[in-house]
Amino acid sequence: DPITGNAEGLLIESQATQYAHYSEQFDNNGGWAKVNATVQPNAAVSPDGTLSADLLVEADEASGTNSHYAKQNTLSSVAVGDTYTWTVFAKAAGRNYATIYTTVGGANTYGIWNLLDGSVTTTSGGGSFSSSDCGNGWYRLQVTFTTTTTSGGSTYFYVASDGSTFGYAGNGYGSVLLWGANLTKTASSMSYVKAESSTATKSADSCSVADFGYTGGDA
Repeated sequence: DPITGNAEGLLIESQATQYAHYSEQFDNNGGWAKVNATVQPNAAVSPDGTLSADLLVEADEASGTNSHYAKQNTLSSVAVGDTYTWTVFAKAAGRNYATIYTTVGGANTYGIWNLLDGSVTTTSGGGSFSSSDCGNGWYRLQVTFTTTTTSGGSTYFYVASDGSTFGYAGNGYGSVLLWGANLTKTASSMSYVKAESSTATKSADSCSVADFGYTGGDA
């Protein structure tokens, strides 16, 4: 564990495809549509230590109950009964709350997270919601859901004003930092895989132990 320093064993993962395009480029208009929001690219140091985290900033609005988000049309079709996991690394900035939402496969599932402690404050739709502490104020937010229709759908990241609200009049500076979006057809989060204009595939891990011929006894 990079936070506690405790040994947690060897991580061996299966092959998985990462379906979220431009996973570190939320400013890319071909990959992410911004609604009532803008993105400042490379605004902060990301969890991998590079200056590549983007700032999602809500619009300045006098009134209304608008949502402020970045959206990607991730999949065109799916099979019924498949399980997907949707994740992003997020950090508090001008706002302390963020929402991740998906409509893939009829899911209509979302959660709101407190980015000061990683807790889930509100959920809607079927699925499971969690986060992991990545250090330096970063949390990896995760929602796992099962498809109920064959329709594709979109994945979203919202700025939220509090632990239950992501529709409100923006102030022009409320914001959250984002980095490393991942969508995989898995029942839990996988190690992060960067993708740009197309999907990316993580190869299966393997482990072997060399036989040195030791049969016991004193060294």
